[in-house]
Amino acid sequence: MCDVTVGEVRIVPQPVGAYVDLLWSAVDEETLDRIESGTVLVLDVGHYSFDWAVVVAGELRRGASGTSLEAMSVLLEKAAAQIAQEYGGRPQPLALEAALRRGRSHLLVAGRRVPLRPVMEPAAREVSSLALEALRQSLRREMTNVDLVLLTGGGGELYGQKAAALFPGADVRLAPEPVIANARGFFRYGQR
Repeated sequence: MCDVTVGEVRIVPQPVGAYVDLLWSAVDEETLDRIESGTVLVLDVGHYSFDWAVVVAGELRRGASGTSLEAMSVLLEKAAAQIAQEYGGRPQPLALEAALRRGRSHLLVAGRRVPLRPVMEPAAREVSSLALEALRQSLRREMTNVDLVLLTGGGGELYGQKAAALFPGADVRLAPEPVIANARGFFRYGQR
């Protein structure tokens, strides 16, 4: 057994990890300007929750940060139901998730190769619309324009198109290695 002394505890929204990761990895002047003087919206699309955080000129706006349960688990369930309707069988959301994690372009269902993109994109449009509506409602009191949208989490890429439409003019980008961006950022945050 070993003793650990905790010097300080800070509670921050999960998407802040990806924001800190962006701070450490952003190298171009335009991105740095958006971070330092603009509004950054971090969208973290996880398995069970879709979380967001708003950072204005480096300051976290807790009142504009929030969460929705319209996340990847819901999207996977919708996609699996669509596959069952179109191709038969009983595709499992976990098998669909495993295929996506491995970067596969198809899922084997009842002996048939089912292409994933034509099933995932419509499911993503439907589920992301619900999640982004909750986000939009959360931001309606915020008196700022979004300059940069950072997508992170395992489903970040699937929500990107809808996010870009919701924030015209904003630079919308996927975090490098979005699945671990939060962890990488919190590691750096803890080193301060």
